[in-house]
Amino acid sequence: MKKLNVFSFVLALVLALSTLVIGVSAADGIAKSDNVVFVANAGNDSNAGTADAPVATLQKAVEKLAANGGVIVVMGQVTIEPTTNVMPTHSGVITVTSFYDGVDYRAQRYGSDATCARLIFNQGSANAFAFQGDYVFDYIDFCVPSAAKKSPAIAGYWNNATFGANIKTVYEGIDGVEWFDRSFNDYVDTNKRNYAPYYIAGQNSSNIGIEGDYVITDDVVLNFAGGDWMSVRIGDRDIVMRNTVDCNVTLNISGGSYAYWTGNYNNGSATNLSVMGTYQISTGEKFVGNINITGGDFYGEISAFGNVGTAGKPNGDCTQNGVINVNVLGGTFYRDRDAKGPQLVASQFAPGSFANLTYGAKSAVNFNIDASKITLEGAVPVLTVLGKDGVNTFVNVTEKSDKVVIDASVAEANVKYGPLAGETPVTTEPVVTTEAVVTTEAVVTTAAVVDTTAATVDTTAAVVDTTAATGEVTPPTGDGSLLAVFAAAAAVCLGAVVVIKRKEN
Repeated sequence: MKKLNVFSFVLALVLALSTLVIGVSAADGIAKSDNVVFVANAGNDSNAGTADAPVATLQKAVEKLAANGGVIVVMGQVTIEPTTNVMPTHSGVITVTSFYDGVDYRAQRYGSDATCARLIFNQGSANAFAFQGDYVFDYIDFCVPSAAKKSPAIAGYWNNATFGANIKTVYEGIDGVEWFDRSFNDYVDTNKRNYAPYYIAGQNSSNIGIEGDYVITDDVVLNFAGGDWMSVRIGDRDIVMRNTVDCNVTLNISGGSYAYWTGNYNNGSATNLSVMGTYQISTGEKFVGNINITGGDFYGEISAFGNVGTAGKPNGDCTQNGVINVNVLGGTFYRDRDAKGPQLVASQFAPGSFANLTYGAKSAVNFNIDASKITLEGAVPVLTVLGKDGVNTFVNVTEKSDKVVIDASVAEANVKYGPLAGETPVTTEPVVTTEAVVTTEAVVTTAAVVDTTAATVDTTAAVVDTTAATGEVTPPTGDGSLLAVFAAAAAVCLGAVVVIKRKEN
């Protein structure tokens, strides 16, 4: 069985500021790097990749940085075609930007380009972009041509990814129009619609030929601080086999806009899921999905266990044995496309109701909500939390509030009002983990070295406990299984201690 190339994160904290993560100042964009390649459509792949002689494709730029990572500067229009949408395998972290060393290429045109620098997803299908390594994107425009008639899918293949606060999504012919201000199904202009991109943490269709099923065992961290997205999904999309995730997957959302997915999988009625904790995958008992929301605009539902695929197909069967923690510590919530109020949903489907879906005894969903930190758009009355028959669901809200309503589908005994687990410091010498492997072999980005000589966090943060990955089904009353999540939230603007362990596959 061919395995994916995946990094292992021992500790991951919430992304608050893209400048903090990638070590740059807003005044200068991405800092100067020893490993840098420039790219523009008007370049040539036989060029050296300098500012005076850029390469022509993003694939070639990645290839030149394959050994150690570095910075790719999109200095002109760069189009990702169906024939160039799979990036080469690489080591290290690659940062993709259009604002480098004080020069903002988003404000100037290169050669005969019709527009300023941007990354163009020129796809007639949903197979838009596939990673085979870790990436950071910031200070860059994503462009979706109106002729594409399809939301481009960016597939991470279980690699780590960061999308900074300075990402802008633009559309051909309607540059600058905020797509989420309009109905998703309305035409903005004749035969023009705003198709926002969506992110898939795993494998997308047949982008990369991986035969058979596989098990992901190395932790994955995804950070979203900006950009306009149709949805973010932790899982695979439309692949032949059902794959299993048996590790920690952390999704940190601190900014950006998330509209809705208009699929018709919810027992025949349209769904409007903007964030899915699982998507067309099975989960093992070691799986812990942490969805940490500290900011952003949400126009659709947030589901812990999401879509599971199509019944009757080889990838239809789905078994969930893991735990998902949905931690809502901020953000603004709006009505969705069906004029429904925002919802947090334990599972899109009840066990046995679709595609042979089953839940293990230790599987659970924990919703943790700070009612004082969420914002409801004027026309939205409440944020509703829904359980699902047969799914162990627990809810912890900081206080009883008109903002948050717990549906009767959640057992009353599983609802708690009061401080969230991990809010109160337990010790003055926080323990990061009992199994941390400290190494200086890798850093988060090439632009800023993260200190790995000390495995400590701010003393106001909660204890991070390795029991977070045990999968124990207990109400969210302060047990160790959630402390790691809220330690991350507490440290959001203070930086991160990240220890990376490379697993060779």
